[in-house]
Amino acid sequence: MMPLLTSHTCRLTDAQAKALEDYLRTNDFRFREVPYARFAAEKEKINIVFYQSGKLVLQGKGTQEFIEFVLEPKILQEVKLGYEAVLNPQLLD
Repeated sequence: MMPLLTSHTCRLTDAQAKALEDYLRTNDFRFREVPYARFAAEKEKINIVFYQSGKLVLQGKGTQEFIEFVLEPKILQEVKLGYEAVLNPQLLD
């Protein structure tokens, strides 16, 4: 069994970032100020920061769950987590 993912970084388009911010605002996330961030929010086991550079950083024990149930299906609209071997078979060589 793979260890639980507690940190994840990816890039978002402006449209994806807007969709994520809307999701966070409508799902009771607490927003806070972070230097160089367009927005930052947290809830229970997840801390989310979207930087002006377009980079999204997720941290905390809820990272994997957030990727599987929110980020991939609702924001990125693609599934990658858990499919690394299928998407990048050269990583296993």
